[in-house]
Amino acid sequence: ERALHYFDTENDDINLTEGISLVKTDEIPVGRSLNDVDLPEEAEARENEIDTLLVERIARFFGTHTLQFKVPKESIQDMQRALEESRGKKKEKKKYLLPLLLLFKLKLAALLPLAIGFLALLSFKALVVGKIALLLASIIGLKKLFESKKENYEVVAHPHYSHEDHSYARALREAHDLAYNAYKR
Repeated sequence: ERALHYFDTENDDINLTEGISLVKTDEIPVGRSLNDVDLPEEAEARENEIDTLLVERIARFFGTHTLQFKVPKESIQDMQRALEESRGKKKEKKKYLLPLLLLFKLKLAALLPLAIGFLALLSFKALVVGKIALLLASIIGLKKLFESKKENYEVVAHPHYSHEDHSYARALREAHDLAYNAYKR
């Protein structure tokens, strides 16, 4: 209810902080005030009615006010002074930087033919290595083509085991017979 009362009575400009304010641009249309409305006695119905009125007042208030930003004059003067100082320093930097850039450009112009020659040498080397690899591959391929085909068989000796009747084999057979005796019948 206090918020409703505030929006009913506040119609002027509102200064939020230094340089930021809400400025009244239009006349606020006259609507029903909090005193004109009969609020219900039941708490929930009263709260719903107040919420509806509050949303209506806030929308009407922001419809007639504009948010305004102003930069303080001291800040503008500080920025102008900083810009003037930086321009003076730029001139000094250019005086020393320009000859260095010209030397770098001259050095780059002298080294450019050397770099191009180095790249040409690398590409020629790659071409020669590629041709040698092609020659070796063709020699190996021709050698395999004309070589006589011989088939070799390797004989591997495997040891022979005798199947003697050991005691553990007998026990295994007896256990098997006992386990599956019922299935045999």
